[in-house]
Amino acid sequence: MLEQIKDHFSRDDIPVILTTTHGLGGIGKTQLAIEFAWRNYQKYNGVAWFNSENRGHLLDDYISLGKKLNIVYASDRDTHIEERALFVKDWLEDPKHAGWLLIYDNAPKYGGADQEGIGDLFPTEGGKILVTSRYATGWPQSIKVEVFTPEESRAYIKKALGTEDLDTSQVNQLAETLGHLPLALAQACAYIKKSHVIIERYLELYEIRKKELLSDKILADQTLPPDAHRAIVYITWDITMEAVRKDP
Repeated sequence: MLEQIKDHFSRDDIPVILTTTHGLGGIGKTQLAIEFAWRNYQKYNGVAWFNSENRGHLLDDYISLGKKLNIVYASDRDTHIEERALFVKDWLEDPKHAGWLLIYDNAPKYGGADQEGIGDLFPTEGGKILVTSRYATGWPQSIKVEVFTPEESRAYIKKALGTEDLDTSQVNQLAETLGHLPLALAQACAYIKKSHVIIERYLELYEIRKKELLSDKILADQTLPPDAHRAIVYITWDITMEAVRKDP
């Protein structure tokens, strides 16, 4: 899916919309956006992340960015927030400031101001836009994020680890434990390959970390079923980040 985003971005300047048609929360849309930004931020003149859960949150984030860019000031308080947000949109559309990547996380429907959508707030030129959303319809361009089939999971694991010589039962267990989630499998395989551990050992680490996080209540209620996907992605992400922190 990271390659799909890159492919969309390489073709033209219209937004890439990252979404899931099945409305699954926690499937890994946000983490996928983070991963894309982390791998590609050097290609852009700037990267901005917006909480787009609703129009109000996005407007607040626009104002925060505007203050950092010194185009929105405290003295503008009497100006309506929508007008101040347009200062930021206009700045982003200025050819002198082109080359940015904007990420709009957890966006509502595309819509417009009258529908509590956010599409009218997007800059129309100057960079790349990546959106994560549970809503599949209405976006100019979309990439579906969904789980692998068991067959796809097995094929992906073997390809990612670069070998066919794997214990089939362990491959199946890894895929089932991680819910056949593409991002979770990608994180797990990257860790296994980099750390030179076997699948069985990774599964042990996964269960240990899962118990630690649950006992510390780090995952909180919202990550547990029915949004179990979020917990799986969080745990695999945490294992990977722990390895990164330890890497000299």
